[in-house]
Amino acid sequence: MKPTLKLDIKTFFLIGLTFGLLMTALSDFRDSGEGFGIGKIVLTGLLFGATAYLVFAIRKRIGGKPADVVRSRLIYSGMTPEEVLTRLKNDPKFGKMDIKATGTRIQIRSKISMQSWGETILIDQGAKSENGYEYSIVSKPNLSTTILDYGKNQQNVEAVERLMTAIA
Repeated sequence: MKPTLKLDIKTFFLIGLTFGLLMTALSDFRDSGEGFGIGKIVLTGLLFGATAYLVFAIRKRIGGKPADVVRSRLIYSGMTPEEVLTRLKNDPKFGKMDIKATGTRIQIRSKISMQSWGETILIDQGAKSENGYEYSIVSKPNLSTTILDYGKNQQNVEAVERLMTAIA
């Protein structure tokens, strides 16, 4: 079982069931005939607070910080920027994405899918050394309010790194 699937299952059980139980309680409370009062506001606040707490607790258990969905890595590759761009365009995964090259930067944007709202991958060329070129790879979600990315940005960085360091 993939780690992201395990995380999906944990997220469902911890957040989904809590949300369902609290919504059921809120529904029962709402149907009691009482108007919109302070009790319903408190119950709604508890619902939101419990859900947010569980999201942050899960992120802490997997080693992330609340806003730590942006992943980056610095690598060295013997490939020139033109070779990197050609490999990206010919790759089955990245070839389907929107790839733009400007100066020393390559920007890759994925589309919305069932797994995410899309990501932006930036590859910046650094200095040239005897080992080749220095590249900075950054993957971040397109939706700035993303709290949990299920490892998607880390997978993107690792896939780009494999592509750039693989021998043709």
